[in-house]
Amino acid sequence: MKKKDLLITSFILFTGFLFRIYLLTNQSLWYDEGCTIYYSGGVNLTETITRIITIDRYQGILYHILLFFWRQFLGSSEFTLRFFSVLCSTITIIILFFTVLNLYGKNKAIISIFILSFSSYAVYYSQEVRPYSFLILLNTILLYLFSQSLKETKETRYIDFQIISFSIICLLNITASLFNILFILALSLSHLLIYRNIKTWLKWWIPSGILSLPVMIFYITSSFVSHNVSRLHQSILQNISFVFYGIIVGTTYGPPMEKLRGTDKIQAILHYWPHLLLLFSIILIIIISLINTLKDNFKKQNQKLDYFFICLFLLSTLLIIFFTVVTKLNLQPRHFYFSLIPVSIILSSLFTDSRPLLIKGRLFYYTQVSILLLIGLNLFSIYHYYFDKDYYRDDYRSVGEYVNKNKDTPAVLLWGNMEVFRYYQCNSIIDGHNLDKKDMADQISKLSKKSSSVILVINREFYWGKPEELIKHMNTCYKLKKKDTYPYFNIYTFQRNIKNQGNRYVF
Repeated sequence: MKKKDLLITSFILFTGFLFRIYLLTNQSLWYDEGCTIYYSGGVNLTETITRIITIDRYQGILYHILLFFWRQFLGSSEFTLRFFSVLCSTITIIILFFTVLNLYGKNKAIISIFILSFSSYAVYYSQEVRPYSFLILLNTILLYLFSQSLKETKETRYIDFQIISFSIICLLNITASLFNILFILALSLSHLLIYRNIKTWLKWWIPSGILSLPVMIFYITSSFVSHNVSRLHQSILQNISFVFYGIIVGTTYGPPMEKLRGTDKIQAILHYWPHLLLLFSIILIIIISLINTLKDNFKKQNQKLDYFFICLFLLSTLLIIFFTVVTKLNLQPRHFYFSLIPVSIILSSLFTDSRPLLIKGRLFYYTQVSILLLIGLNLFSIYHYYFDKDYYRDDYRSVGEYVNKNKDTPAVLLWGNMEVFRYYQCNSIIDGHNLDKKDMADQISKLSKKSSSVILVINREFYWGKPEELIKHMNTCYKLKKKDTYPYFNIYTFQRNIKNQGNRYVF
């Protein structure tokens, strides 16, 4: 590489790292991160493994095992916990560069990491104590090793080493997450459909299949999705649309997620119609350009590569839809993490179309402008994530401080993650997850030892019940004194009803 290209690549990489580490501890740990803290927080490794395989099997154990050792050596501060994801996401940029460099050349390699570095989706999950940045890294390593099979000239000895390494990384991918089976299956089918070389296909996939067979048998013989995985709450079409939206510009681009949960979600969407119209226009131009590009000669090596990555994206999409239909999983953008790298490669290929100028025409320049605008929309989405509180995640930290500040009043958590409150040293809050709504007031009275007032805390109340339902259940013994709100939290302070019995006041 020339010095100029090296400087540009280094600058993009450094900027991508800054985006991932900037304001890393600004937001509180939230519900899902609390699950990770619990899974990886066993007294020993055996307990950690037992927790994950008995509670949330579809997540896999590899990430939590690594985080267990990470915490043993570096501690469990917010910064330390999240920095593991930052590190994984930054390494992903580096490996993507060498993958695309190996397949296409330096121009597309630089553009691909430019797109990934400023991806709102990638930045968002690089700042979570969740496995998704780690899983994307594993997918990228897998593609890097597999890229050797897509090259026309190969040295047998080198490829044999690559096949062994590829098989091991396949095993690690499957161990890391059930969803990686879908990605690997799509990768295998794309290889067969596009390159149509049975001998090469068998050479690459038989070793990995044999090595990964025990783990796949474990998944098949156990429940695919555990009881605590959120189930489908809306149509599959809505879920798929939201997933694509999240991958392309991140979930903090348009309406805040909390507003989409309410009864006025249509109004929230209409309020952001200019943003969504611009996004739709950009996507439409990119799709038209993609179709136009694929009309070119299929036999060209770069063209085959484009077909391969498009096929990989489409097949993985179909497989995740099938999985959603079968399991009724509430599909979210985070579940479709394995599409991020193929999308980055496809966009970089469109941006640096190597066909003659007369063939490309004006559409090529419209496509380049559209991709640059798409990167701009991702930066806009990242800005929301950093600075706009409407887009913040669940604020357990502030709620914990609120409860600790009002220790004289008993506090009950009706829905939320107790592990996160324990992390923030809020140990006085009472677990009220199993309370029956029918006699809610009486049960609260017993839990609070008939205190004259009580604080009820609900995280993501739309999971617990309908708006104002709590007040209705409590009004037999209590009246609402005040209601405080934090991101994804409602805090109700109730005062016990006072009845005048002669000269006595009975609580």
